[in-house]
Amino acid sequence: MNVYLFLLSGLLTLSLAAQPTSDYPADSLLQRFLDFETSDPALSQRAYAQLDRVTHEWHGRFRHDRVERSMKRLFASVHDEFFVRYVDNPIFADIFTKGEYNCVTASALYSILFERLGIPYEIRELPTHVYVVAYPDTYQLIVESTLPAEGIIEIRDRQVKAYRKELLANKMVSEEELRETDDVFSLMQQDSVITLQNLYGIQLFNRSLVYLEQEDYRRSVELLQRAKTHHDRDYLDFTILANLGFLAHEPSRLSAADRCFIIEVFATLPDEFSEEEVPAIMAVFHDFTGEVSTASLARLANETADCIDRSAVPQSLKDAVANATGIYRALYYYNALQLDTALRILADTYEPSNTNAYRLIKQVFIDYAKHIQDPYAVLDTLGRYQQLFPFLAADETMQLTRGGCYLQIVSYKFELGEPAEGLEYLDKFEQVFSPADAAILNPDIIGVGYGAVSAYYVRQGQEEEALRWIERGLEYAEHSLELNRKKKLLESDTW
Repeated sequence: MNVYLFLLSGLLTLSLAAQPTSDYPADSLLQRFLDFETSDPALSQRAYAQLDRVTHEWHGRFRHDRVERSMKRLFASVHDEFFVRYVDNPIFADIFTKGEYNCVTASALYSILFERLGIPYEIRELPTHVYVVAYPDTYQLIVESTLPAEGIIEIRDRQVKAYRKELLANKMVSEEELRETDDVFSLMQQDSVITLQNLYGIQLFNRSLVYLEQEDYRRSVELLQRAKTHHDRDYLDFTILANLGFLAHEPSRLSAADRCFIIEVFATLPDEFSEEEVPAIMAVFHDFTGEVSTASLARLANETADCIDRSAVPQSLKDAVANATGIYRALYYYNALQLDTALRILADTYEPSNTNAYRLIKQVFIDYAKHIQDPYAVLDTLGRYQQLFPFLAADETMQLTRGGCYLQIVSYKFELGEPAEGLEYLDKFEQVFSPADAAILNPDIIGVGYGAVSAYYVRQGQEEEALRWIERGLEYAEHSLELNRKKKLLESDTW
């Protein structure tokens, strides 16, 4: 044989051996149970071989004409064969490696064997327990895997009558409801019939609780989300929400990936889990009291918002995240000297009650004015954003910024020989400030503006007009070195 064909045939043999095959429909779920949190082909082979042996044995031993006795013997035989010790929240594979089980994994095993043996059954779910009922339409035999000493629990007629009487006496059902059914299980209000696939979802839920206890909240939520695809129950959403709450408990320690994960999961929850009802979750984005100035949080907020923007969550939630992270993202761009971007984000997400935003907006404008060094651009930007941030109009720092821009333009225009426009901006300055504001004005800026006006009139040979403007400037800044020097020169006729 060609060596390559020989190797290929060997690989194919190994591949087929790694995935056991079965003619039993329930075995498709058996493989899923076995693969959960383990992927061991050898374990699967052993499990299938053991189940095949038990199935073959009981195909010959089970007496369908003596169901109760056969069921008790089958129950005891399987329990002795597979189960050693009850533990909380094991995985299904633990049955075949350590003999550990609980009501979920044991009920799954009995259900798979019953289906292989043609025994009719139902899986019943209680709020904190599951069990199997064999022959639910006839014998109604309770297979209580967690009570091996009891084994199969038979519901006798006298028990049913006593139970029905107790339900009626306690007004838990009406006489009409009792007349409508002879099925004692339908009277157990908290019981519900579930499928083997639902049971797999419950195993995922149980394991999520293990990770919740270990504070691995992301893994817990991932299992809960998978559980919802197999067994959608309200308690899964509440447990997801609890995980998110624990994960968000210390917002400053969360990575951008954690934050994005929380919001993406939050978006999958039902509508009743609104932002107002779970402030602890949304606090991930705005509970940074006292830490607004840190560059690391600013970077983190920006990374989080970018992550959410690329995700598949609804646009309304993207907008909510953008608003909640606005000040931190603006701070990020402010630190990066991308002042236009910082202003745009602040404009989009401004909330008047946010005092941190108030301070940052002022600081961005101050630095913007210094960075741009174009008084027209600063005034234009200030005018546009003043409509969005009304406080800018009355803010003293912003007024000083505006006044400084007016005097810069006055200086430019008079130096260029354009006095009309220069006087227009000087008039704007004097409409905002009066000599009474001298204490808050920068004397150097006053000297630049009024000094340029004075110099222009000196060039025009109008010394008296020049002196008048110097005197006017000194009313605003009596200690201005520039204006006092020019005044001294004019008065000494040495200009």
